[in-house]
Amino acid sequence: MVYAGIDLGGTNIAVGIVEKNGAILSQNSTPTLPSRPYGEIAEDMVRCIRKGLEDASLREDDLAAIG
Repeated sequence: MVYAGIDLGGTNIAVGIVEKNGAILSQNSTPTLPSRPYGEIAEDMVRCIRKGLEDASLREDDLAAIG
């Protein structure tokens, strides 16, 4: 199992996919563009998680938690 960590900032949304021991398997980011509706920002967060899983050759079923 792996974990997704999200840093939602005013400039960027950053996501890291990590193992239980803290080893980073993948990381990526996208601009936050905070003037948009919150639903669009949430969709970008999901896209970043999916991209991170794909980059690490993992599936959504491998994801234990998001924080």
